[in-house]
Amino acid sequence: MNALQTWSLGRTSTGRRSRPWWSPDRAFPGFGPVFRAALERIVLDPDRADELLITWRHVYQPTYTVLWAPPTGRIRPLFESSGHHYLLETVDLDGDGAEEILLHGLTNELGWCRTVVDLRLDSPIHSLDRATVQPARSPDLARPDAPALMWYALVPGGSCDRAVEDCYVIDEIRREIRIDGAEPWIIGFDGFPVSAASSLAPGERERARRAAYASLRSSIALQRAGEHEQAARALAL
Repeated sequence: MNALQTWSLGRTSTGRRSRPWWSPDRAFPGFGPVFRAALERIVLDPDRADELLITWRHVYQPTYTVLWAPPTGRIRPLFESSGHHYLLETVDLDGDGAEEILLHGLTNELGWCRTVVDLRLDSPIHSLDRATVQPARSPDLARPDAPALMWYALVPGGSCDRAVEDCYVIDEIRREIRIDGAEPWIIGFDGFPVSAASSLAPGERERARRAAYASLRSSIALQRAGEHEQAARALAL
């Protein structure tokens, strides 16, 4: 599935290709249907069959990621982003025994910052209902309250020109993720820099981060509309 394509998994009972409800061109209707697909096998639960993480990356910028359970054929839309994102690792960040999905990439609409994203399935893939599934999205695309999104961290310091495993080091003992670049950056398993202590409770701190992202979205929208003074005010809120 490395060829340029849009919905290679969507087929009717007659074998003809169809447009499934979870296809990337539905998520990003403003972009041409030219996405490059990549498959990666992951194990979220050792008691279940392996699942496939399928990511469509547009030749320009959007990314669309789903989780596919081959034994059942069930598809779970997982993540939508304005920039290209890639699987970093599956790891149990909060110690509850359930593996979470870490992605890394860029966010085109938020200053081309590097990102690390923590995603968690709020329910088994076989119990999902199409009407209730809400994929997480990068903060510039809104929908910050999707249950799958645990946190979305922006990472300064420029790019890393080495292999991914050399640029991102996950330390489960220290409960830290080291991100190398022009300036090394270390975040905790909560997605916040370890050097930035806070008196806020973890949940309150995460809500404050999402509120900051909402202000940034508003500012970007106002700036694009030519309302530069109001855009500056939105960031000050």
